[in-house]
Amino acid sequence: MKKYSVLPLSFALMFSLTSVSFAENGSVPSNLPSTGSTIEVGSSHLQNHDITPFDRKLIDSVRHTGGSAYTKTLTLHPEDGKTLNLAIANAGSASVYVQITVDGKVDYSASRSIAAGKSDIISWTNFSGPGLSGTYEIYIYNKDGSNYNLSINARQV
Repeated sequence: MKKYSVLPLSFALMFSLTSVSFAENGSVPSNLPSTGSTIEVGSSHLQNHDITPFDRKLIDSVRHTGGSAYTKTLTLHPEDGKTLNLAIANAGSASVYVQITVDGKVDYSASRSIAAGKSDIISWTNFSGPGLSGTYEIYIYNKDGSNYNLSINARQV
């Protein structure tokens, strides 16, 4: 018959319940040991630390409908990440064409068509530098004047 020690489990439960009770009333006892450096919220000390979100939402679930082409200009900053992902879903009745201009020059490798009912993800990555920067202009159009039904997302990670 195997014997199991419940002591480690008891400690784990006790500590997890203790931290929940602290979080509920909004205060943390001052006698707890420090687990890292302290950053004062709202102070200039934050400017010297690398605190970044998981991604920067440049286009957040935009739905574009109607008869006019979609245009959007994005300004990227290296501290926001090395990769830009542009996701386009075409639920319209006609193919759409995507043209991307980076810092005033058409990026032909990113330009493409997306058939009706299809989707695509276009990505750029800066492998050698600190992150992507510059101005990215997105132009999505069709050639027959059909109404658009697009879902568009862009993230810099």
